[in-house]
Amino acid sequence: MSESKPSSDAAPTYGYGNNLKLRRAPERILSPQEYGYQRLKRLSAWTVRWVLNIRSNARAKRLRVEATVLARATTTQGSSFVVYRRQMLELLRWPKPVFDQLAIELPALMGFRPEEVGTWRAEYIDFQNGDTLVLDARKHRLFTVPLNNQAARHAEEVLDGRSEGYVLKNRSNAWRKRDQPIRPTAVWYIWRAWTLAAALRNAEEISPVVGRRFFAAEWYYSQRLSLVTLQRILRHTHFETTMRYVHGLVFHEDVKRDYDRFQLGLMQEVPLTHAVNQS
Repeated sequence: MSESKPSSDAAPTYGYGNNLKLRRAPERILSPQEYGYQRLKRLSAWTVRWVLNIRSNARAKRLRVEATVLARATTTQGSSFVVYRRQMLELLRWPKPVFDQLAIELPALMGFRPEEVGTWRAEYIDFQNGDTLVLDARKHRLFTVPLNNQAARHAEEVLDGRSEGYVLKNRSNAWRKRDQPIRPTAVWYIWRAWTLAAALRNAEEISPVVGRRFFAAEWYYSQRLSLVTLQRILRHTHFETTMRYVHGLVFHEDVKRDYDRFQLGLMQEVPLTHAVNQS
């Protein structure tokens, strides 16, 4: 028998044991039959580990799927939808931990994207001048935007004396993830949890994307402020993008007010038309 080709009934020299840990052994040349057996055993062990991981993290996997579906369902590209302005304000005023409050205020009061909420660092904030830097998730560079007073107070509470690092850190118990930023999926979880807790109408449609568009609609429709400055705050390259953002969300209160005006004007015109027809 050749030394480079061991017998087929030889015991495996390496692979995954019952505890799914790799057992190392001195290297030796394997026959094609043994190599195929070891490869099959290795794949089987990884399959078992994958199944166990899904079973232990079934709830996390379900929430991840729900967040993905929610993100797709609330994408407002190419269409507009109606939300209640009073419900968005109620969501901002609903009592909640300061960490979650800041995760909701950044998109709704400062126009942050969900990806930009996690990349916001303490070094970017200038509390004295009321400005902050934001790492744009599309252009991948820093922009200077005004700092909301309410968000600034809550940021100071979250930082708790820290002058560096991410403002909203990962809340995982694993020590390797403590200094990592909060993920966009976690921001979706926070919005979903508090919209359901506040029992808002159409809570499934309210998300950080809606919060960013709420900021744009509140800026233009309610406050009647300049679209040029809104383009600067939202960091849009083209002015048409800002216009689509503004028209992508409509407040139900505005629809009701305009309809009441239309109905009042219509009722005033009916007697006049009737009098003209009689004459």
